Amino acid sequence: MRIFLEYLKVGLWMLPIILPALWLLPRLSKRYAARVSYVIWLVLAVRLLVPWNLTLPQETAPIHVAISEEQANEWVQAKFSPVQAPPKAEGTAAAAQKQTQPQAEPLQPLQIGFALWLAGVLFFALRTVVSVFRMKTLLRRWEKEPSAEAKAFFAETAGKTQPRLMVCPVLESPMAVGLFRTTVYLPHEHYTAQELEMIFRHELIHWRRKDLWYKLLLLAARSIHWFNPLVWRMAKRAERDLEISCDSMAVQGRDAAYRKAYGLMILHEAERSIEKQAALTTCFTDGKRALQERLVEIMNQSKRKKGMALVSVMLVLTLTCGCLISCGKDEKASESTQDIAASQGTLTAEQRKLTERWAEALSDRDGKIRYKEMGKAAKAQFIAEQKALGGEDWNYVIGGSSPWVDSYTIEERENAAMITYTMQDSQPAYYTMKELLKFGEENGKTVVAGYLTSNFYWEDGKVHPTVSRAESDLDEGIWDFLSQSVVGFISQSKWDVYELEAFNFNHINVTRTPLSNGREQVAVDFGLHIKYRNPFRDPDEAGYIRRAKEAGQSVYQTYYDEYYAEQEANTYFRFTCEVQSDAQNIYEDTAGTFHLYSDDGNPHKITFTKKNPAYDGWYDETPTDGWFCTVTPAKDANTVTAARKIRIEDTTGRTNNGYFDLNLDYTTTFPVAENAAFTVGGAGEAPAMLNAKEWLSRLQSGKVGQSVTLFFGTDANGNTVITEGREGFWSKKAV
Repeated sequence: MRIFLEYLKVGLWMLPIILPALWLLPRLSKRYAARVSYVIWLVLAVRLLVPWNLTLPQETAPIHVAISEEQANEWVQAKFSPVQAPPKAEGTAAAAQKQTQPQAEPLQPLQIGFALWLAGVLFFALRTVVSVFRMKTLLRRWEKEPSAEAKAFFAETAGKTQPRLMVCPVLESPMAVGLFRTTVYLPHEHYTAQELEMIFRHELIHWRRKDLWYKLLLLAARSIHWFNPLVWRMAKRAERDLEISCDSMAVQGRDAAYRKAYGLMILHEAERSIEKQAALTTCFTDGKRALQERLVEIMNQSKRKKGMALVSVMLVLTLTCGCLISCGKDEKASESTQDIAASQGTLTAEQRKLTERWAEALSDRDGKIRYKEMGKAAKAQFIAEQKALGGEDWNYVIGGSSPWVDSYTIEERENAAMITYTMQDSQPAYYTMKELLKFGEENGKTVVAGYLTSNFYWEDGKVHPTVSRAESDLDEGIWDFLSQSVVGFISQSKWDVYELEAFNFNHINVTRTPLSNGREQVAVDFGLHIKYRNPFRDPDEAGYIRRAKEAGQSVYQTYYDEYYAEQEANTYFRFTCEVQSDAQNIYEDTAGTFHLYSDDGNPHKITFTKKNPAYDGWYDETPTDGWFCTVTPAKDANTVTAARKIRIEDTTGRTNNGYFDLNLDYTTTFPVAENAAFTVGGAGEAPAMLNAKEWLSRLQSGKVGQSVTLFFGTDANGNTVITEGREGFWSKKAV
């Protein structure tokens, strides 16, 4: 919604420039060269597309209209089975919020305006795409190569580099088409040598000046500001001046006879042409009024000013227009500096100094400095935190000797500040930590009304969870594979939106079953206790908290306080692997085929079946990215069955390549798109690209590698289909 507001402001700010330009520039055409208008319209079009505004240094506060803007909708968490179900990402109070949350508020005028604006932008963009597509289709169907004589004459006129030249008999006048690969089209070849030379000069000037890109800018400005009639008028005038300036360059240095012949040819082509010009094309002819202006320009041999001063003045006005308006004084600008700064999402000078003192206090480990800056509620919070660490004999020492603060940055927000600390220890290892400060006033003094402190984040931006287990006789090698599998599985699932702090393994039960191949299957049933937090941010940004605050609900403070509190969840898994009989302290060479299952969801008895793969409920069922899996032929000749698995990084040195594959046993069947492409290449084979039919045949013969990464799309009916496959593990599509 912010982009809509910014474009609305830009459109309003540009009105005092566009309106005089529309009236003045045509009247200055006799004094200034045609290229002046061409450049000025380009400057205005670019400004209309840039949604920001210059700000001049000033002592007085700028006038600012504070507009409430809704944050992005909270993501929707998929449903989990009863035993596995964690609380929603917005906190443990989410369940209570379902009962107390007020009904949805009606759309505000600003929201309606944004929806209408966006619909208009999409409509005009779609209309342009359709117009270009139709024109391209028409040209591809009817275009043909010109004669050798026409090609040679075109090459002689163009020089070393040149666009394509084609003939399309369904066109009624010459034109240029194509942003990246421009083609000049002739409707026929029944032109005299002089007429061809004039047409080629005209279209080559368009090509060299990149006029199709110029027209794209005008089209984009008109689409974004579709509600502004002056922008439409400006775009139309700019396209006319584009042709006028092109004509002026084409006849520059020519005598009156040549100019007359050039004008007569344009009139002749105009008599033949009745078609409407397509989007993103240059057209040799134009409307009646435009033709009149073009003919006047063509016959004008007087010497005119280059207009650099006029262009410079227009450029300065365009860049500073919004700034001059925002710097104007207003009688109502007597609000306090704090209120104005808060409405802009910036801090007052006092709030900024307070934030800096707060951050420096952590560097010095001096909590007494912070305590003096706190409001009543924040002081109570600080004392409770210090007592939790040191008991009743608490002190003002904050932080720790390691890691220590190396530097910090401050992000200014609406009556709040987010401090990001960069920290390090003696290894050295580097971390970041964040603090959110909320400001208020008590007894006429600016204070920290409340604060929130994050976890320590490692260099990868994540919390590295601790892992612990109950006593058992589980082989150390199996434990390493098991713990890495579970942590990797959960970290790669929908739980990655949380800050995962701890994994506690308990109720471990080990069963060994001899197999017919002489190996043993080891099955480990265990409970998992997870400690986690919601992602660190301002709790007021969470949808349910913001709505409770706006509605004045009494549960708002509870929601706010509980948002970043530590939460817990319990679930159960079965981990299986095959090992050599009597093998101890196993490595990859003595173990393999790792599987993970989740329990049946029976609250009275923990049982496991392959009908409940660990994948189910933890991942989105509809594939949006690549699937790493094992594929087998399905009953339908054009479908395959994919068994999902994930790659786990090994940090214990028990694998040869630093990773192993965990089978999730979640199988589903997908059709293969007819135009799908597959990259294959087994041991001793060179990589090859196969089409869908060839790959399915290879799969039927058993020559496809077991580990395949599949990528998906949708068919004409919206069904999920396989569009690409690559043998082995790949994190993204081929480029």
